[in-house]
Amino acid sequence: MKIHYGVEDNYIDVTNVCYSKLIFDGVLEIPAGDDNRAKIFGDPLYQVVKHIKIGNDVYNHEKEVIINVTDRNYAGEKEIKQEAFEKMNQLTGWCSHDKASFLMDLIFNHNPNIVVEIGIWGGKSFIPMAIALKYLDNQGIIYGIDPWSSNESTVGFENEPENYDWWQSIDHIGVMNKFLNKLNEFDLTDVSTIIRSTSEDAEPINNIDIIYIDGNHSEDSALSDVKKWFPLVKNGGFIIFDDLNWIQTKKAVDWLDNSCHRITTFNQDNVWGIWIKTD
Repeated sequence: MKIHYGVEDNYIDVTNVCYSKLIFDGVLEIPAGDDNRAKIFGDPLYQVVKHIKIGNDVYNHEKEVIINVTDRNYAGEKEIKQEAFEKMNQLTGWCSHDKASFLMDLIFNHNPNIVVEIGIWGGKSFIPMAIALKYLDNQGIIYGIDPWSSNESTVGFENEPENYDWWQSIDHIGVMNKFLNKLNEFDLTDVSTIIRSTSEDAEPINNIDIIYIDGNHSEDSALSDVKKWFPLVKNGGFIIFDDLNWIQTKKAVDWLDNSCHRITTFNQDNVWGIWIKTD
C-alpha cells in the first residue's frame, strides 16, 4: 500500500513515515489538518492545502485517516528485527537499533529490487538491510561499496589530525574480514554483492530503489558521492545521508536539498536524513 501526500501531479511518497510513526496496533492513523500533517511529512507545497492519496482514494485535510493494515505480518517483521539486532551486536560500527529498525521498515514497506550502501565499514547498517531483503524473498539485492583502506579513509582529512590519526590507526583489513565472515555466517551472501572500491571508482549501478550514503565525510568526497549516485536512483527512490550536522557534509546536504525533497531528519545517535527523488 503506497501512501502519498500533496496535490494532483505533485505528490511525495510518505509510506515509510506512516508505517514507522503512525501505525498503532495494526491501525494507520493520519491526523486531520494540513499543518499537523506537514509537521510529520514536511511541507512539499508551502501554503497549498494538500491531501492524502492511498491508491485511488483521496482524503482531504478535514478528516483523520484511519485504516486497518493488519494484512502485514508485523509479528514476523518484529521477530526478524530482533534477530537483526542480535547480529548487529556482533559487528563493528555505529548504527543504532532505532536506525536499523527504520532502514528495515523502509525495505519492508517498499519491497526494493536494488539497495546500495556507500561505506559499509563493519556492516552494522548493511547487515540489517540484507536481513530485511532476505526476509522478503523477492530476489532483491543489496550492493555494498567500501575500499577498506586507511589511505582512502583519510582523503580530505590531512589538516584534521584527530580524524586523520584515528582512521590511520584502524585495522581496515581486519574490519573487512570480520564483516565478510559474518556475512557468510549469517547466510546473507545470496542477497549481497560486495564491491571493494572507492565510491568514485565503483561502476555505476542503475535503477536504485534505496541508497544509503555514509562514505568518506570530507567535503569533496561527500559532495562527489551525492552527485554521482543521485542520478542512478529511480524516480520515487530514497536517498539516506549520514552525519548531516558535520561541517564537511554541508555542501552535499545542500545539494540534496536543492535536488530532491527531504522527507525527514533524525536526531538520534547522530544526525541523518532521508530524501525522495521526484520528477
